[in-house]
Amino acid sequence: MSNKKIYSLLLPQFRFFGITLYIFLSGVGLPLAAAPANDCFESPTLINNFPVILSATNKEATMETMLYEKSPHSGSASIWFEWTAQTSQSVQVDTLGSDFDTVLAVWLKGSVLNALDQVASNNDAADGKQSLVTFEAVAGTTYLIAVYGYVGNTGNVKLTLKREGDTTEISGKVTAPDGVTPLAGIIIDAMGESMWDKDINRVTSASDGSYTFTRLLPGSYTIVFNDPDDRYIPATYSDTDGTVIEVSLAAPDSKVANIDVSFKVNGKVSGTVTTPDGLPLSGVSVRVFHRVNDLWEPYEIVYYVMYDDTRNDGTYSLYFLQPGTYRILFEGGLIGDIAYRNEYYNDAPTLDAAQDIVITNQNHLFTGIDVSMGILPPPEIIDFSRTAPNRYTMNVDVVSGHTYRLLNTLDLDEWFYMRSFTASSDEEELTIDFDESKFPESFWRIKIDR
Repeated sequence: MSNKKIYSLLLPQFRFFGITLYIFLSGVGLPLAAAPANDCFESPTLINNFPVILSATNKEATMETMLYEKSPHSGSASIWFEWTAQTSQSVQVDTLGSDFDTVLAVWLKGSVLNALDQVASNNDAADGKQSLVTFEAVAGTTYLIAVYGYVGNTGNVKLTLKREGDTTEISGKVTAPDGVTPLAGIIIDAMGESMWDKDINRVTSASDGSYTFTRLLPGSYTIVFNDPDDRYIPATYSDTDGTVIEVSLAAPDSKVANIDVSFKVNGKVSGTVTTPDGLPLSGVSVRVFHRVNDLWEPYEIVYYVMYDDTRNDGTYSLYFLQPGTYRILFEGGLIGDIAYRNEYYNDAPTLDAAQDIVITNQNHLFTGIDVSMGILPPPEIIDFSRTAPNRYTMNVDVVSGHTYRLLNTLDLDEWFYMRSFTASSDEEELTIDFDESKFPESFWRIKIDR
């Protein structure tokens, strides 16, 4: 005869001293929602493979009748599995990678719940949330495995059965940019969903450049390499075009080798920004452009934004520049009460005219990339004249690279900013065409930032 189950109903409105009370309705009862198929001890999920990783859930699972329940460590909301050992060996069963606080127990199979013999049980292993047991399995013996939620916890279960001592493994070698010289002391992280133990998700390369991860949970990992001395650019295990490759551990005993990386040199550019009087200038944004297919584009690298702001002593530092050709922009603007113009290294007015900085494996440290910021003259304000219906014209020499701000007013007392543009070529006049019906009796003027 089937064992009855008790369904627990949480009533949040009944609390005493911070403790939530559960009301248990004995008897057949009516479930609040569909329970898992392996909710009852009499209907376990059969495990036919070994080693194996199973995904399950104990959401909506119930607890065997309390009178007969053999729940260790305050476990409830149980689900059940059945496994028959094919050979005699030491076995590990764990719930590592589950997303809630579990309790785990292994029993010798029997027909009566309260007569089962317990083989092993565990509440907290590793990080104090998941569970792990080991036992000596006997060939031909059938075992029941129960996964519980600690004090009613529920969630997604990852159940692993494997030989005790079997472990996953990811290994490889780290070398310098020449692809030959081994690098010791490099920090390597295996980044994946199953990071329950940071101690086993980080290793350091040995004197021969080799490294090995063991005891990682099955899953997919991104392998990240960092030089603690900042000699090289941080790297990930990738293919030749830079696409990150995830390393997959499909089984509890999966082993993946030759996850190798050769670092790229960490190009560095540093210098000092000053006023025309030679005083250090803080707050200037220093940006990097690199050449891609004959175009200059802002330089970016994964995890790092390539810019820096000058400090109180006017200094800046740019790191993680891969071998290539670069140009540097020093962005002006209003700093304090003074407006500074944009500058490009070396005293160039535009990006196209700027001086190249070429990073190579042999020449990658550039110091003394200094600049003296030019001061912009006060803005010039010139009014437009109405030269035709819906057209206003201003006779002024438009200079390439200068910024022009268009202002509008209805009463000559308060002017409103409308838009701005930077001239791309020299012109002798500016013309504005607009619908006067939308701007009746309005006046226009230009504010020129030289």
